[in-house]
Amino acid sequence: MNFTSLPYRPQTRELMDRFLGYDRRLSAPEGSFVEMQGCSSDRYPMLSPRKPRGTILMKNLGRVTGAVMTAEGLYYTNGKHLYPYPSLGETGIDMGLTDSPKQMVRMGAYVLIFPDKKYINTVDHDDRGDIEAEFRTKDSVRFWICRPSGEDYAAEYVSPTEPADPVDRGVWINTADYPNTLHQWNEAAKCWVSVTTTCVKIFSMGIGKPFKAGDGITISGIKAAESIHDMNTGEEITEKQREQLEAIEGSAVILECDNDSIVIDGILDAHCVIPTVVTIRRSLPIMDFIVEHGNRLWGCRYGLDTAGEMVNILYASKLGDFRNWTVYRGIDTDSYYANVGSAGPFTGAIAWNYGDRVLFFKEDGFHTVSGGGPSSFRVDWTGCEGVQEGSGESLCELDGVIYYKSRLGVCAYSGTLPSDIGQALGDIRYQNAVGGVCGRKYYLNMADGNGIGHTFAWDPTVKLWHKEGGERAYRIIGSGEDAYLLTEGGYLKTIRGTEGVLEDKTTGKVRWMVQTGKLGTDHPDRKRLTRINVRLRLDRGSRFRLFIRYDSVGGWVQVCNLASADLRAYDFPVRIRRCDHCELRFEGEGPGEVQSIVKTYMMGGDRR
Repeated sequence: MNFTSLPYRPQTRELMDRFLGYDRRLSAPEGSFVEMQGCSSDRYPMLSPRKPRGTILMKNLGRVTGAVMTAEGLYYTNGKHLYPYPSLGETGIDMGLTDSPKQMVRMGAYVLIFPDKKYINTVDHDDRGDIEAEFRTKDSVRFWICRPSGEDYAAEYVSPTEPADPVDRGVWINTADYPNTLHQWNEAAKCWVSVTTTCVKIFSMGIGKPFKAGDGITISGIKAAESIHDMNTGEEITEKQREQLEAIEGSAVILECDNDSIVIDGILDAHCVIPTVVTIRRSLPIMDFIVEHGNRLWGCRYGLDTAGEMVNILYASKLGDFRNWTVYRGIDTDSYYANVGSAGPFTGAIAWNYGDRVLFFKEDGFHTVSGGGPSSFRVDWTGCEGVQEGSGESLCELDGVIYYKSRLGVCAYSGTLPSDIGQALGDIRYQNAVGGVCGRKYYLNMADGNGIGHTFAWDPTVKLWHKEGGERAYRIIGSGEDAYLLTEGGYLKTIRGTEGVLEDKTTGKVRWMVQTGKLGTDHPDRKRLTRINVRLRLDRGSRFRLFIRYDSVGGWVQVCNLASADLRAYDFPVRIRRCDHCELRFEGEGPGEVQSIVKTYMMGGDRR
């Protein structure tokens, strides 16, 4: 009897024991997943769920408008109050804030709140108030010449010619010069010595209380005075004397200060009295983004300034003084500003500590400010993919690398040109991103086109993305080995669960899920996937389910459902029916790890 000989169909096996995180690209490498929820790279190369979040319900959290981490803990704003957590988590401090988005910057022991222009000392909460200051005189205002220390000059001679028979150390105001000059007689040398530093004292009750020596101020109201008298003679001052006095109006720096007087640069040859209101103001410019670097505050502005003029400018405060932005005396502690020529609004700013410079971003590039002082500050422009508008909070520095959300992806910058590390996130367009650092990972929360939030983690040590959650966060605030997520509903969450009630004690075990791409389409010679073997380990009480979908149609078919009663490993086979391709979905609850997947292929014919 003759029997038909069946052809031998050889089998091959492939081991997958390196799982490569979240990757939605069509050309994603084997071991990656096109869908993911609740997974982490903590146990790479194995696939494992993230740690449970810690959840803290804050009754006053509500709509968080700003947050910053300090040495004393987390500070956040809601309405007109500032809340230090955890010291005053339920009471808060009434700062008189507006209910609008805030930028909160830490500088030493101070927290600065913009655009409200408020400050508070985190060590002494009684030390708080407005960064700006203003004083409007209520009584008459007096002006006269004095020394830089505030000591009065006794000007014995006021004339356009040299006085005859002057006394030793006598003071002469030379009215022939314009502006007038001050001289002092030196009897030993028999000559007049020019006094290069001349000052004017401004006296009015309470005028110096809001200010201190070194403040940059703006003086106004002098030119509006209809009558100005010489206090010594009671007569109206001359036109030339009025010009001297009006020259004081504008920007100045306070040299000395007490409760009722301030001393500034200037010269007068009369003791003038003004009966009208004079305003002394210390102000800040309007800024889009503010950061701290090198013991200065840095800011940028594209738009109208306080005078209503269009500007495209970078600012820096006086060294060590967040209150002063208009002090220009030609020394390295001065304030600083620089006009720039790049187009479009600013979208973010960050102090790059590793590179010792400040970066101001626009959507098509960034300005870099480097140098040790105003005389050596240098502004450069780099044209590249910048920060996406609305995603300025995504800027973070981790291990000397700056990460941020751009219009087309996620970028990493280390000193040359930014590189796109977000290709694995696919073609979904995200927006309104906020970022933070937790341990050695960069966390990024952003909204898709439907406004749904997604939390991703980038691990630079293995260069992989993982999708950890679906919540919408308004801020991610790093805190050493952990980080805070400020989310909807009045919740403050810790990413690694070091504080708060762990979610596996309130909502059950951490739920996680991954979905593979199409299996069986990447082999020639009509190879067919016939079986998979999955090896995993589950902790006690954890669950694991495996689903298969064939040829991208129909529903998911459950082929495995495990509930672990003890800590143990599982190794089970799953038969795959004849198909063109298939997809796998793993779902789990609780701690565990997928250690490997073995795929068995059989050589097929021309037909599937």
